[in-house]
Amino acid sequence: MSTITTLREHHRLSREDLARRLGTLPEVIEQWESGVSSPNEGQVLSLARLFGVSPSAITDAEDLLLTPNPPPVPPAAGGVEHQPG
Repeated sequence: MSTITTLREHHRLSREDLARRLGTLPEVIEQWESGVSSPNEGQVLSLARLFGVSPSAITDAEDLLLTPNPPPVPPAAGGVEHQPG
């Protein structure tokens, strides 16, 4: 299981929910989770900010420490989180 899958499920988000918050498509999330592609630097930063982890936790599963009760993921402003760049 990928780090993104683990974090997404830990925070009780569907692929559609995560895609909407990042301003992308569920298919893109599926590609990241399956290892077909990887998020770019801006997307890694957005994922880290959204899940409250370090960017290295997104790219290196060994850095991932999960709390038993994760804080709620903040709602997306206007339905889409804007990415830098």
